[in-house]
Amino acid sequence: MEETDLYYQQQFLKKIFFAGLALRVLVAVLISVFGLKDFFGGDATTYDFFGWQMAQYWHGILPIIEFPKQQVGYFYFVGYTYYLFGHYPSVLVAFNCVVGALHAVYIYKISILIFDMPVAERAAKLTAFFPSLILWSAQMLKDPLIILMICMSIYAVLKLHEKFSVSYLVLFLLVVIPLHSFRNYVFYILAASTLVSFAVSSKRGFAFGLITQLVVVAVFGSAILFSGILDREVDDLTVDNVLKNINIYRVGLARAATTGFAKEVDVSTPKGALTVLPLGFTYLMLAPFPWQITNVRQAITLPEMLLWWSMLPFLVRGLYQVIKNRIRGATVLLLFAGNLLLIYSIFQGNVGTAYRQRAQIMIFLFILIAYGYQVWIDKRQERVEL
Repeated sequence: MEETDLYYQQQFLKKIFFAGLALRVLVAVLISVFGLKDFFGGDATTYDFFGWQMAQYWHGILPIIEFPKQQVGYFYFVGYTYYLFGHYPSVLVAFNCVVGALHAVYIYKISILIFDMPVAERAAKLTAFFPSLILWSAQMLKDPLIILMICMSIYAVLKLHEKFSVSYLVLFLLVVIPLHSFRNYVFYILAASTLVSFAVSSKRGFAFGLITQLVVVAVFGSAILFSGILDREVDDLTVDNVLKNINIYRVGLARAATTGFAKEVDVSTPKGALTVLPLGFTYLMLAPFPWQITNVRQAITLPEMLLWWSMLPFLVRGLYQVIKNRIRGATVLLLFAGNLLLIYSIFQGNVGTAYRQRAQIMIFLFILIAYGYQVWIDKRQERVEL
């Protein structure tokens, strides 16, 4: 890469990072000043309560507390932060603002490894300035940190596709292993997508990809065994148990909210899961719909949804062109986004949760949208020149 290109990229990333950070800080301040934390959902309050309880217990103030038992990573993260700095939720909100701004940086880095600079810039801008992504990363939620870990993992994998590097292997392990305690199913999807991608995506041939895959499997497997993850969950990883757990989660989501859908569907069997898949995919990708708007919180999503729907033709075009022309380089991206879309389509039971967790997939779809838009621009330019 030429020095001028490298300098330009560095300047672009600085600008996009600080612009994204400024917007997130502004939204965080507005949420705090106007007391809107519970208006956008109660998860931040839950993390705050348990985190402060844990910090007090570790300080010896509380004699005993009931620790969270599932997906405990962010609870412990909040607890350790309060233990070190005191009960200041604003510290964690500020941290999330920085993390959210970093999403655009890593989306740029991922995009440019697969495509080119114009695509990378558009994908980074969408990630930095898309309204819901700003909103979720301006609150004390675990989603921004999860998304950053996913981005860093995929970036490390793409670099390993180019050339084996101990540093990138270590980076991958450092971010993907903790991901399990934040959202375990995302960990499994990312791990499987990574291992499969090495067999088909290595830029140095099948043999190199296979050798790299074996090294990654050996090191990754050793890390998993050492961490004890499989000891705790090996019995839950059968198809029957996975679907049963998904069904319990989905029923709870569908019945707990007024925006729940397909409340009586049982996805604990493959047939039931396939039955709800088309409807779940539609809601995950397109909801909330205008006719479902019944309050102010839902109404403020409409401008963003109109923008999102307008980009879907470019998503379809980008996906088609990637499969046609760039499938090897984008394998890990497609596998991860596709499998997460599949899982979320099955177990998302209400519009609100689907809208929020779509962000985990949306930033990677932005890459395909940016590529589809670039293909459209190029073809239009060719017609003009003719």
